[in-house]
Amino acid sequence: MFFIKISDVERLTGLSAKSIRLYESKKLFNVNRSGNSYREYTEENIENLKKIKLMRELGIAIADIKLWCDGVIDTGALIKKRQKELDDLDKLSMGQKELCREILENGMIQSGAGTSFSDPDLSLPTRSAPENASLSLGIDIGTTSISAQLVDTATGEAIHTYNFDHEAALTIENLPDAYAEDANLLTNRALSLVSSITDAYPAVKSIGITGQMHGIVCLGENNEILSPLYTWQNKFGTREESGVTICEEIRKITGESVPTGYGFATLYALIRLGLLPEGTVKISTIMDLAAMKLCGNDRVVTHPTNAASLGFYDVGKSEFMRDKLGMLGISDSCIPEVSPDYAVVGYYKEIPVSAAIGDNQAGVYGSIRGENQMLINVGTSGQISVLTDKIHSSYGEVRPYFDGKYLLSGSMLCGGKAYAVLAEFYCSVAAMFGVKITKNEAYSQMNRLAEGKPINPLEVSVSFAGTREDDSVRGYIKNIGVENFTPQSLTEGVIGGIIGELYGMYEKIDSVADKKRSQAVVSGNAMRRNPALRKKAAEVFGA
Repeated sequence: MFFIKISDVERLTGLSAKSIRLYESKKLFNVNRSGNSYREYTEENIENLKKIKLMRELGIAIADIKLWCDGVIDTGALIKKRQKELDDLDKLSMGQKELCREILENGMIQSGAGTSFSDPDLSLPTRSAPENASLSLGIDIGTTSISAQLVDTATGEAIHTYNFDHEAALTIENLPDAYAEDANLLTNRALSLVSSITDAYPAVKSIGITGQMHGIVCLGENNEILSPLYTWQNKFGTREESGVTICEEIRKITGESVPTGYGFATLYALIRLGLLPEGTVKISTIMDLAAMKLCGNDRVVTHPTNAASLGFYDVGKSEFMRDKLGMLGISDSCIPEVSPDYAVVGYYKEIPVSAAIGDNQAGVYGSIRGENQMLINVGTSGQISVLTDKIHSSYGEVRPYFDGKYLLSGSMLCGGKAYAVLAEFYCSVAAMFGVKITKNEAYSQMNRLAEGKPINPLEVSVSFAGTREDDSVRGYIKNIGVENFTPQSLTEGVIGGIIGELYGMYEKIDSVADKKRSQAVVSGNAMRRNPALRKKAAEVFGA
């Protein structure tokens, strides 16, 4: 094999020797060593370095490039992620924009040496964890994205945050109400993300997992995946059988009200509709499945925060209502084992892995510090959550928490999704006039519009997909006049509708809770990316 000297690598790639060695140290590529320890570069190394250089010129983080090198994300996902970052920062360079579009259109990164390039990371202080460092890795398998964060457990400092769209949504013929995602893709991407990060950071000493609650995956005897992930948005429970909906039928049989989208409601619907895959003997949430596969376990173990999201769970006793599940013909084998608090369910390369926890509780745990605070989360959906020491039987949604505490929660089905629907509407209007804009570009303009002061705002209900209690509810727009029938008023109205629905839920919580909440903490991608949404939350909640 013909090997290339470092001086020729610099000339062919336009990279300095320091940059090349930086990328090698970050494990973006592997280079052979000769018997006397000289680096021996190959033509494949040259091509990889040219692509890495182009990605760095686009401002893509080295940590994200490593995910691409390790096959965790493909080129399209990497470039789309960068486009979204640039839109969020409102610093979208036209040159970078055109280059991103060109790469997406070609489906690959066209390598080229170009001019010389000095990596900005070379000017940063070198950050290498000491040998005795202890890093904790958290993974979140969300409705639209997979995220990870590395934290130094000694200092609490976030070392790095990863986030990318998983693009796992499925369209199933003749099942428009399935709201399903590719369970194999989600699991494989989560596991390859863990592999990539632990390879880059050997100091990882613990792994925690969270993710979207309520949804289920059907598994076979040997834990083979037999179905897609039927997410929390699943509507099978609203289908009518014998003149009543499946959820109404569940209530008549068991006396328990379980909303559509909750795991056991979905499982019963699969049975009733003849959609249960042959050989199904277990069900699992997506994060419990990832934890099981990561550890090589043979049984499904779920934390109480996940268990409650499936329905038919006695929060006070911390156990499933097996007798009532039996009334529905659901066998014991389909009921996951419930873990204790803070349990280790197994090990990944000798790294302990905790039982996966629900994303609502994870968000609260990482966000609020006292019972005088509330958490307002707006991602795809939206939640309002407060901590309490006791179960308030008069309130409908009491969720398990940690250390013997509970959450009073309210959940809306369209949070950030309502804003996304509006963005899609603006994109379609632009397309009518022959103008193609991306959803991210629409978001950027919408956020600017929403910064203005509303004169006569529209009243918008964003229950576009119904509510937990009533799937038939739909949104509306009121107070339309000549002076306010504008994109600005509509955008402001949707923002007001999102926060207003959450505030209505908080009023119900406040009526039964034992103390007032004077501070609000906000979280979720929609909140993070939209200053107007945060401002509206502060205004409406007075916190």
